Amino acid sequence: MKVKVPNQDLIDVLLDESKAQQLSHLLEFNNGRADYSAVPAKGGVYVFYIDLSQVDKSELQTDFTLIGPGGRDIDQTWEPFLKKSMNLAYVGKTTNLNNRLRLHLCLGREPFGGQGKIVKPTTSCQYRAGFDHLFYRKDVDFRSEGLQMTYFNYVELDGDEHLFDRFYLETLAIGLGRPVFNVDGER
Repeated sequence: MKVKVPNQDLIDVLLDESKAQQLSHLLEFNNGRADYSAVPAKGGVYVFYIDLSQVDKSELQTDFTLIGPGGRDIDQTWEPFLKKSMNLAYVGKTTNLNNRLRLHLCLGREPFGGQGKIVKPTTSCQYRAGFDHLFYRKDVDFRSEGLQMTYFNYVELDGDEHLFDRFYLETLAIGLGRPVFNVDGER
């Protein structure tokens, strides 16, 4: 049975890594402050890619622990998903792409860190928390090296009339792309 995918053109754009922009080129810095104005303050679905082509993957911390049902620990690894140079890392939806990018990057804070469980206060900083966990053993400065390795892409779906579109496009992109930092514990 062949399934027709609604918004196939949007999913094609979203999951095309060649259309993603390197954050070090997308953001501008003035007096140490990031300028996010290249990203609209509109609703949409967005993706983060991580370029591991210049990284010794044996130095990455790929193992992590999720909190499962009943609070039990579930040990997992990202290793099978990090075989390529460019990897889909996170897919999300928002009513304000500009603000959500700012929240994910957490440029004003120290690295999230630790071995084992991924430390993240909310899902709005899930990309940065995953990045910091992956590079925990390498002492990577996110503002310089991290922005060089991180690529961002989005499709605009602004307004209340696109609430369902954002929800289902995000879900479809997660299912098709299998982004490594979206994995969360089951309840």
